[in-house]
Amino acid sequence: MSNDTDKSSIKQALRLEDLVRDSGITLKRAGRDLSGLCPFHTEKTASFTVNPEGQFFKCFGCGKGGDVLTWIGWTMFKTLDLDAEQFRAVMDRARSLTGIHRPPVAAAALHAKPRTVYPTREKLVAAVEWIASEKNGIVVATYPYTNAQTKMVDKFVFRIETPVGKEFLQARPCGGGFCLGGLEVEPLYNRTRISTADTIIVTEGEKCVHALHETGHVATTSPGGSKAARKADWSPLAGKRVIIWPDADQPGIDYARNVQNALTALDPQPSVWVIDPAQHRLKDGEDAADVIDRAGPMLENRIEAVEEILRTARGTGPIAELQKLLEDAKSGRRVNVDLPWPQLGQATQGLYELATYTDAVSIEERRRLADWIMKWVKGEPMTFAVAILRHDCCEAHVGGHGASCSTRAALASTLTFLARTASDWSSCAARSSPSSFRITPSGA
Repeated sequence: MSNDTDKSSIKQALRLEDLVRDSGITLKRAGRDLSGLCPFHTEKTASFTVNPEGQFFKCFGCGKGGDVLTWIGWTMFKTLDLDAEQFRAVMDRARSLTGIHRPPVAAAALHAKPRTVYPTREKLVAAVEWIASEKNGIVVATYPYTNAQTKMVDKFVFRIETPVGKEFLQARPCGGGFCLGGLEVEPLYNRTRISTADTIIVTEGEKCVHALHETGHVATTSPGGSKAARKADWSPLAGKRVIIWPDADQPGIDYARNVQNALTALDPQPSVWVIDPAQHRLKDGEDAADVIDRAGPMLENRIEAVEEILRTARGTGPIAELQKLLEDAKSGRRVNVDLPWPQLGQATQGLYELATYTDAVSIEERRRLADWIMKWVKGEPMTFAVAILRHDCCEAHVGGHGASCSTRAALASTLTFLARTASDWSSCAARSSPSSFRITPSGA
């Protein structure tokens, strides 16, 4: 009898609705379901349902759900995310309620070989369970990698909890069945949702992907752990907004760096943001799933915990440069320089009108004036010793015939102003491209 068969026997022998009522929850008939107040969050209107036919529960308020084993785990440990030791305790508790004994390892599974082609998914699962049992572990999750185009599973990842920690086994289609092992180029997880999302969170592990999905976010990961990011095909993220959420340890930081490097090679490049775990005082090795669990069972608290961390993501590349400019402006490291645009506007108008009257300024003087303007636009240092900008010369030219009184007055005042602020203007022009300065007639 496999573990899956053992679980099936337990589920058939126990009635979920009876266990829920034994926990003190009042259930009332609501169509095919039974309804009551949710034990996972505070509410006044019942949103917690039990489906007697399917033997599963679901809260439409906080999103929590599961089967009879999930419920037993909640009553024992007040969590829906059980580790290996807790799950074994839940199975033992369930067996004690039903009288079902712990099954021995299937004889056929004892001879399973890692490189054997398993003709069916059931045979593959039996082999993985045997491998886990040899390590005193248990398979706690199976993650199918579904191709977004074909809708076919092209990879499985099995999460195994052992007394010494977590392990993973991978399997792939081969020879008309399944083989244990990875692919030469690994696919991303959750590709179907990725294909329609604009923003994707990259995490280290499928468990984190599911935890983030519970809070309303689309996430993905690459198989093979923190050292295998370079083997993955990251092309589904091209042109999207990507937030990398690394685990709070050095392998997690290295994984984030490798993912970031891989994303820069995509065309079009995604906009990439990275979360720094050090900002949030996470314990060594903590990940997104740990953050969500620590927020408690209420969905609104979990969502806020995730959003608080996402808000600290920092951009990379051009985004990082823009962020630095904004931060420098906020802190006072950069200040806005108020350039005298009104005076420049007056000078532009005055120079244009003056230059259109041949009687007011000689051809030679207009040529000198044009030369000065071009040098100033190009950012060349100016001494302002040119005769055309001498105050007395300005007054003389303004006094010429043809230009209106207002034009002459505007030109005299603005040219004097420019002469007094020559160094500032030259400095500004030198830091700017020539195309940034265009002297055109007013209204043109």
